[in-house]
Amino acid sequence: MSTIPAAYDSTAYLGTVKPDGHYTQIGIPATGTLPVPVFGLAASRVNFNSHFVGGMKETQDILNFCAEHHIAPEVEVIDIKNVNEAFNKVVAKNVRYRYVIDMKTLA
Repeated sequence: MSTIPAAYDSTAYLGTVKPDGHYTQIGIPATGTLPVPVFGLAASRVNFNSHFVGGMKETQDILNFCAEHHIAPEVEVIDIKNVNEAFNKVVAKNVRYRYVIDMKTLA
């Protein structure tokens, strides 16, 4: 899933999807277009699709729903010195929460 909000070269990103996998573009670049290597998609049998992101009302509705039902993201705040360890856990698919870097530890 890509949430990149601008036109970009999708070739490298699509190359990370395994055969018969799915690639979803969330949001539309301001130009309204995104170059997609059709031959590469066909050769790897990757399914490319896209969706609009909701506007302000839809965003507020979902935030209200989450607040009413006590739904919150599960995150693990880490120091910048632990970013390599966190990355290795992501690669090994050994992650339970989204990592968030404590910006105070950048100094």
